Amino acid sequence: MRQLNSLPLTLALLAGALPAAAQTITAAGQPAQLDIRLAGTHSIRVTLKPLSFRYDLPFHPAIAARPYPKPALSLRSITRPVAKDVGLLKVEVRPQPLTVTVSDRAGRTIQQLVFQDDGSLAFRLDGQPVLGMGEGGPRPERGTNWRQNAVQFDRRGRLDEMEPRWQSDMYGSRNPVAMLVGTGGWGLFVPTPWVLVDLRDPAKGVFLPWKPPANAAGAAPQTEANQQQSLGKGIPPIDAIVPGLYDVFVFDAQDPAALMKDFATVTGPAAMPPKWALGYMQSHRTLQDDAQLTGIIDTFRRKQIPVDAVIYLGTGFAPVGWNKRQPSFEFNPDVFKRDPKVVLADMEAKHVKTIVHMVPYDRDRLPTLHGTIPAQPDEKLDASHIASYWQQHVALVNAGVDGFWPDEGDWFNLFERIKRHQLYYQGGLATTPDVRPWSLQRNG
Repeated sequence: MRQLNSLPLTLALLAGALPAAAQTITAAGQPAQLDIRLAGTHSIRVTLKPLSFRYDLPFHPAIAARPYPKPALSLRSITRPVAKDVGLLKVEVRPQPLTVTVSDRAGRTIQQLVFQDDGSLAFRLDGQPVLGMGEGGPRPERGTNWRQNAVQFDRRGRLDEMEPRWQSDMYGSRNPVAMLVGTGGWGLFVPTPWVLVDLRDPAKGVFLPWKPPANAAGAAPQTEANQQQSLGKGIPPIDAIVPGLYDVFVFDAQDPAALMKDFATVTGPAAMPPKWALGYMQSHRTLQDDAQLTGIIDTFRRKQIPVDAVIYLGTGFAPVGWNKRQPSFEFNPDVFKRDPKVVLADMEAKHVKTIVHMVPYDRDRLPTLHGTIPAQPDEKLDASHIASYWQQHVALVNAGVDGFWPDEGDWFNLFERIKRHQLYYQGGLATTPDVRPWSLQRNG
C-alpha cells in the first residue's frame, strides 16, 4: 500500500526531470529564425525571418551597405531562457511569447521586445518622453486654428499611422521614420516592415505592420493623377513585403552622442551641405525677365540684407517660371533675354547661388528610379536609371545652376524616393566632383 501511495509523487518527479518541449520560433505562422548580432558599439540588430526568406538580412536602401558580423545568437527553437553578451550589451531571449530583453553591463534594462501572436511587436515605455519618428506631425483637427496648436515633440499618447504626405499647415511634409528615441536611454529603429506606431498605452508601445489596402493588390504603381491617394506612395514597394519579417535595431541611448554615432554607422553618415546652404535663400515665383533676376539681388545688397541663394519656381507652378512648362529642362526664353549662362555668371559674381525648381516626369517617361551613379556593370542603363535621368540635368549644371528643388513626385514609393535623393547627390558629384551637391527635396 505504501508503494502505491508513493507512485504519484514518483511520476511527478520523473515528469519534472524530462526536458521541456522546445517552442518552434515562428513568424506569420511559418517556422522562423531569430538572429541577433552586433550593429554598432552600443547597438544590436534583431532579425526575425521566416525560413522561406533566403537572404541573410533584409534589404533596405536606408541601411548602409557594409559587412555585418555573424549572429551572436541564432535560434529556430527555444526551450528556456537563453542569455548572451553581444558586444557591450547583454541579451536574453525567452519563449512564450518570444521576448528579447537588452541590458547594459550594469544590468539596466535598455529595452524589451515582445513578438506577439498577432504579428505586432511590443516594446517597453518608461514614463519618459519619446522623440523622433521622422519629419512632421499629426494633421490638425478640422476646424481648429493650427497656428495655435502646440508642436508635437513627445510622440506618446497617440497612434501614428506613419503616412507619408504633403500638407500645407503647421508641419509641412510628413516624412515618417520608425526611429524612436526614449529620453530614458533607449532607441529603436525598424526599417522592416513598414509599421504604424501605437503609443497610446503609457506602459508599452506597439509596432503594427502596415497592411496594403485591398484595392492595392496587383495595382499599377501610383502616378501623378492619383498621387493624392495612399496606395503605397512613400512606403516600401508592396511586392517587397514579406509577412512576418522583422529587422529591428536596438540602441543604448544613455549617451546621445554615442546613439547618433551608431545610427550613422547603421544608415551611413549624413552628407555635408555646402556652406552657402546654411545662409539665407530667397524664393521667387512669377518672373519678368533676367534683369529682374539680378535686380532682386541688387536690392538685397543695397538694403544690406544678407542673401546667399535665390530659388526660382518652374512654369506651371508659377505663371512664368525659370523654364518652359514643367517638367522641362529648357530655360524660358521669355525670361532669359540674354544667354542663361551669362545671366547665372552675373549672379555668381554677386556671390549668390542659383537653385531651380524641378518636377519629375510621370510614369510614362520615368517608369521608376533605380541604379547608381556611376552605373554598375550589372545595372540596366534604361530611361529609369538615375544616371540616364541625371544626364538631362547636366546642361543646367554646366550653365551655372548650383542646386535643385525636386518638387512633387509624391507618387514615388520609398525606395524610389531614396533613389531620387541619390540622383541629385551622386549626379552632382559626378558632374562637379569638388563641389558639395545640394537639393531641397519635397519628399523624404
